[in-house]
Amino acid sequence: MTAAEPDLFELSLGVFATPDAAAGLAEEARALVAGHAPALAGWSVRVDDGDTPVGPGDPMTVAELYAELAEQWSVENPGREPGGRAVRELRVGVLADPALRRGLQDRLAALACPDPGHAGPCPVPWSSGFSGPGGDSRADLERLYGHLRHGVR
Repeated sequence: MTAAEPDLFELSLGVFATPDAAAGLAEEARALVAGHAPALAGWSVRVDDGDTPVGPGDPMTVAELYAELAEQWSVENPGREPGGRAVRELRVGVLADPALRRGLQDRLAALACPDPGHAGPCPVPWSSGFSGPGGDSRADLERLYGHLRHGVR
């Protein structure tokens, strides 16, 4: 059995976090994908603020996409001010075997919640997802991460 041809994927992790917490998660995400570098044909990690459009020409922002995270934090922390917390999104572009993508997505989510069976809410509300090469997302993935096909990060 041969491995599938690598393709472009974008893994996303939306968080309601302070800038320092989001930066820490981004560093952990970089270490995660760097640790898988021999199996990846290429990768890229970035953090987008809440006012970043979800996609090119899309009127929806990251904050609107993940609005439930701020609401969740408010419900779980009644009467507390969020301080510097805001919605942010980690976007991890990978050129990888499709089977590896799923494992990376699970490990990326585990950065935000290492113990899914813990009691109570997560300290940092989060949500994860991915965009694959099918359908309408192909052009966006090529625009954002096509450089990975050429070994450029």
